[in-house]
Amino acid sequence: MTLYCLLPKNLKKTGHYVIDSPDQSAHEEILSSPRILIIEEKHDGIFINRYMENGSWVGDTWHKTIEEAKHQAEFEFGVKTDAWEEVPIEVTDKFKYIFEQIK
Repeated sequence: MTLYCLLPKNLKKTGHYVIDSPDQSAHEEILSSPRILIIEEKHDGIFINRYMENGSWVGDTWHKTIEEAKHQAEFEFGVKTDAWEEVPIEVTDKFKYIFEQIK
């Protein structure tokens, strides 16, 4: 399952702990404010991927469940549960589909 939503411009920036390489400690970093959130279910968990309007990736977070990911998006960005749109299962290029929907 893949869900997406478009965020308003100029959201507050949020600090995250970032690991640049496996041999370094995590450090807090302010990530750019995304315009698009994508929740993806993968074999190793649920991820919220954050993208700028131009398609550049600005970070992700891991979650145990889709509901947990939705709660994180609501906490971090104010996204309500009913704001998410589902990508149809027959879509092969999910990224392209999502960016076409938000134009």
